[in-house]
Amino acid sequence: VSRPGTLITDVGSVKTSICDVVGNSNLPNGVTFVGSHPLAGSEKTGFEAARADLFVGRVTVVTPRSATDDAACLAVRRFWEQLGSRVVEMSPEDHDVALATTSHLPHVAASALAATLPEAFQPLAASGFRDSTRIAAGDPDLWVAILLENAAAVGVSIAAFSEAFRKF
Repeated sequence: VSRPGTLITDVGSVKTSICDVVGNSNLPNGVTFVGSHPLAGSEKTGFEAARADLFVGRVTVVTPRSATDDAACLAVRRFWEQLGSRVVEMSPEDHDVALATTSHLPHVAASALAATLPEAFQPLAASGFRDSTRIAAGDPDLWVAILLENAAAVGVSIAAFSEAFRKF
């Protein structure tokens, strides 16, 4: 059980649902939640992939609600800044729409491209193919959860990408 004065944040890739569920009205008295999402990392997982400078120069999105305590939001902002992040604030909903295009769609596109490679062509897949499909190596269970949780916004991004691809 969290004591009064506890400040909670997260690092999830989809904000609206967690901000709705963990929102301050669902927490014990005096416990505050402010959503956040550092835009850092790679397709690698586990402690072997840890880096001391992971957040330096990277953007972290902080997603307060209108009722979020200003002091709590400032504390989360300062936390990320102390780790070297440049902090951007936006609503959870705006975050999810933006990340559908800037993060989730690229993963879908890389995965789709990787899925088109016949086994017979694998020896011919050089650096361009490898660079274009690197992020498809991310944890599939994590990506299924992200894509399902942000399905509506990702669907809009996929439709826009499909139209641009069709025109190309």
